[in-house]
Amino acid sequence: KTHRYSVLEATGFAGMVDIIGAFDLTMTSDPTALPWYTEHGAHAIYSPPGANPDVFVPRDCERDIPVLFVGKNYGRRAQIIGQLADAGIDVTCYGQGWPRGPIDTAGMVDAMNRAQITLGIGETADPSLLSLKGRDFEAPMCGAFYLTQRNEELFRHYAVQKEIVMWGTSFMLPHIVRYWLAHPEACEVIRHAAALRARRDHTWRRRFEAAFAAMGLTWGEA
Repeated sequence: KTHRYSVLEATGFAGMVDIIGAFDLTMTSDPTALPWYTEHGAHAIYSPPGANPDVFVPRDCERDIPVLFVGKNYGRRAQIIGQLADAGIDVTCYGQGWPRGPIDTAGMVDAMNRAQITLGIGETADPSLLSLKGRDFEAPMCGAFYLTQRNEELFRHYAVQKEIVMWGTSFMLPHIVRYWLAHPEACEVIRHAAALRARRDHTWRRRFEAAFAAMGLTWGEA
């Protein structure tokens, strides 16, 4: 809750509390924040990230990257990736703080299509706090087989084990990865189901249609 205020500066709080009342609508990806917004007189709706289906496009290609992770290196991420490497699992990492460095969007889409498994790590710098990531919608939208950290919020958006797969503890992660690497046919079924679901329900158009509806507008009026 404190991050919604941030630090107190000469002009007010550096967080959002001083400005949220100036907007007709606030979209938040944190469902627990909705009562806080209401308490401060703001109109807010829950809105998870989305993705652009014209950019995150699935394609048939050789799956020549065993495991892919895209994201900054912070928190426990290096430790989690290291556990996979110690188990003899080849993980390709892109992002700030990794040896390969960042990757552009086109390269990321290409890599997620080529990966047998695209790995998700949902925790923040504080391992006890999980948050939705843009990757939770970008990876499935382009037909990746997405194996991500267990986050109860994702059950709102996907049929788990049918459209995405989750891992619970980093200790068990190498065993889970090995299982799915050994079952590529099952991965193909799941990746196709993920692409269909994400492209139907998780586009940015869907997110903004919901926002406009909350303001009594339709997409054509916006």
